[in-house]
Amino acid sequence: MKDIVIRLPGGGSDNSVKALSMESLAAVLHLFMRALRNANGIDAVIGISKAGHKYPPAVIKASIMVLHTLWGFRDLRHFYRTDGFDERDFLTGVWTVKRNTTPGNPKPAPAMASM
Repeated sequence: MKDIVIRLPGGGSDNSVKALSMESLAAVLHLFMRALRNANGIDAVIGISKAGHKYPPAVIKASIMVLHTLWGFRDLRHFYRTDGFDERDFLTGVWTVKRNTTPGNPKPAPAMASM
C-alpha cells in the first residue's frame, strides 16, 4: 500500500505538486488491483455487491462503485479475464434512488436495482 500512496499527489514523494496523469492513475490502479487480486479481494468485493440486504446500502454502493471503476480501465480487463472474471462480475448492479411516495415525506430512500 505504501507504493500506491507514494505515487499519489501529496503522498510523500518529492513530485507531489505534479498533476496526476492518466498514466500515473493507471499505474496506481494497477497496483491496487494487483494487491486486491493477491488477497482474493476482487471475489470479496463482488460478493459484497451481490449480498442484497446483508450489508448496509452504503457498503453495497461503495463495492459497486469500486467494481465499476476497476472495470472502466480497459488496460486492466486482460488481468480480470485471466483470473476468470468477466464484465458481468464487475457491472453487477445500478445504484438508483427510490422515491418515497408518501405525502409529506419528500426524502428519497436508497434502493438498488439489479441489471
